[in-house]
Amino acid sequence: MAETPRTRDFEVPATLDAIPGLQGELEDFLADALAPAVAFRLAMAVEEIVANVVDHAAPADGLVRVAACVSAELVALEISDAGPAFDPFADAPAPSLDADLDDRAIGGLGVHLVRTLVDEVGYARVGERNVVRLAMRRGDAEGDAA
Repeated sequence: MAETPRTRDFEVPATLDAIPGLQGELEDFLADALAPAVAFRLAMAVEEIVANVVDHAAPADGLVRVAACVSAELVALEISDAGPAFDPFADAPAPSLDADLDDRAIGGLGVHLVRTLVDEVGYARVGERNVVRLAMRRGDAEGDAA
């Protein structure tokens, strides 16, 4: 029999102070779905996305929502906010990691970090909300200790 997907919704104020609690709750929810190191990577990616919402979006309702779904194959998260439309992945060039610090452009490392931490990223504007999707494949990630 196929495993029934487990879901959980989180809603936190769009403040930096709310991020550690969100990460902890998320890691607890994912504890039996992913190896701890993999759950931590996913939580770090969420931290980066939520910090960007807090720093740049100023959501109209003052909230960030995270919908988590664990299925047999995938752990998928949707992070949404009611800020102005913004796709963090559109045309984001890969940062020049070999350049001297003084020669590097400001910004762009967070999106690069998110892309390296998770298996899939995506963005959609749904109604009046930005929705960022992050996913980890369970088959590849369960034993990953990176």
